[in-house]
Amino acid sequence: MYDRLAHRVGRSSQATPAAVDKSQRLEHENSDTPALDEASGTLAALRDTLLPKLLSGELSVTQSTAEAPA
Repeated sequence: MYDRLAHRVGRSSQATPAAVDKSQRLEHENSDTPALDEASGTLAALRDTLLPKLLSGELSVTQSTAEAPA
């Protein structure tokens, strides 16, 4: 894509070091996507389960802290 844009604006088609670095970071970030999606789903499920209980008073933060395993 950079090559096409560079050609349109009359620049060299060689990727700049910053563009290469950004591309490498994106590849690294995308490799972690399935694990992050799974963690996000787990956190959303916990939020959806615990938030109503906290708001209703059925569960309190002090109660949760006291019962947490060491």
